Amino acid sequence: MNITLVVVLLLILAGFFLFKVKRPAFDAQSLRNSLLKHRERRKSSGSPATHEPLLKNDECPIPLPNKETQLPKPKALEQFFLVSPDNELESELQRNIVEKLNKPHPVLAELSTQITSSKQLNKSIKKDPELVAKVIKSANSPAFGLKKPITNINHAINYLGLNQVHAIAMQFALKTTVSFNTKEQNQAYQKVWTAGFIASTIALELSQSLSLESAGELATICQLNYLGDLAVIQQDSATSELFISPSNCLKRTHYIQSKFNINQAALASLVAKNWGLPKKLQDSLKINLLPLVGTSVENVNQSPITDAELMVCYISCRIAELLAFNGKADVIEYNYLDWPNTEEVEFYYTGEQLEKANLEKLNNAYSSPEFKRKLRAIYTDMKL
Repeated sequence: MNITLVVVLLLILAGFFLFKVKRPAFDAQSLRNSLLKHRERRKSSGSPATHEPLLKNDECPIPLPNKETQLPKPKALEQFFLVSPDNELESELQRNIVEKLNKPHPVLAELSTQITSSKQLNKSIKKDPELVAKVIKSANSPAFGLKKPITNINHAINYLGLNQVHAIAMQFALKTTVSFNTKEQNQAYQKVWTAGFIASTIALELSQSLSLESAGELATICQLNYLGDLAVIQQDSATSELFISPSNCLKRTHYIQSKFNINQAALASLVAKNWGLPKKLQDSLKINLLPLVGTSVENVNQSPITDAELMVCYISCRIAELLAFNGKADVIEYNYLDWPNTEEVEFYYTGEQLEKANLEKLNNAYSSPEFKRKLRAIYTDMKL
């Protein structure tokens, strides 16, 4: 046989063999290490890479991750689950926690309903002169960057908008619901109060950027979301340490569930029910932590809010907590709110959940210069 023909046949057989051999699966940890090294090289080269996405289609040196090459789940999440709130009323301990809170401010019930006019909001706030004074003082904060001082509630509404003034009034009305005996409880309360204010502000800004009609409602959910945290702080002073020292949402939720057999979101829903707040608000509060375990509203029977609305609330609260509880100012500079870019366990599922909710543009809203300017101003004004 012609030697040339033999060589050709051997080359064909070798090529066929290589094609049939299955490539080894891409190692997830290697992927992550490569991503981080790529970002570090960009930093050292002088490129403005702080919290830029680890992957870009036009410059990524390795394949984009897919379902087969997902980054490994954090160990803390592997065995974690949310305690079902279905039977929470059967627990005497949980009822005692809820009932121990003071009765709500008389104006809170009105503010918790859907307020659609400045006249309606003005009327509600003016029922309490102290609340009027606090709202006006807060409206004049440097965080809002006003050129002229605010002198009355109508003035505040005209300059800041209905939803922002409503959020400020809600926050101060909530201050009357708790009373503490120890220094640690008061420190924890101040941090929780701050987180609620920041979360409602973030929710307002993001909702308006995303053209969600429920902006005011979502800001209210974010504020009342912390009723469960306030309840456990008042019930057990040892819980204060969870808010005074740096921690994350997963750690706090795990501790509260193990001690009270209920999570803080479900507890906030019980408080809202005990206060006679709207049923839709109660149900919205109950599901606020679902994104922590990668669950969407499609798993909720007759969900009061959409996946997009849930994600705005969840992300707003988690960012606020990193700022208020941990003093982590660099979260303001994040452009992509997912696990690879933040390395925060509470964002492990947010990338795929935003995609599922058709809300990927939330990252664009969060990374806009105007949004970041406002968030930096609030953070500075809160003296965090």
